[in-house]
Amino acid sequence: NSYIHSWGRNYFSFSNILLFFYRLDDNHLTDSSCTHLASGIRNNQILRTLNLSKNNLEGPQFGDLMEALTTSWIEKLDLSSNHLADSSCPFLASGIRNNQTLKTLDLSTNNLEGPHFSDVMEALKTSRIEALQ
Repeated sequence: NSYIHSWGRNYFSFSNILLFFYRLDDNHLTDSSCTHLASGIRNNQILRTLNLSKNNLEGPQFGDLMEALTTSWIEKLDLSSNHLADSSCPFLASGIRNNQTLKTLDLSTNNLEGPHFSDVMEALKTSRIEALQ
């Protein structure tokens, strides 16, 4: 995969492109990418699968991505191996709780433990998620 940073900001403006599956795994994306990703998926009615695995999305702007998830139509989201920690749990919980379409979520190989992990577990109880890793 090429470094996403070399392609510039317009790369994230995919809301008007007909993509059902978008694969951005192992692209060295960081927390600062989350705001741009969020603007691309917000209210996108076409995108169903988003693979963001093997990046480094941990940080305060991860919340922007999770907020955008609440208005997207994404059914499958892969966030595995993103160095997500306990500080990401409130964002994750909110995204899970307020999303009506997400059916498959991969959170494997992250660092999701600590006092806020219970927020995620509570949100999962009322979500439509059928498969969780």
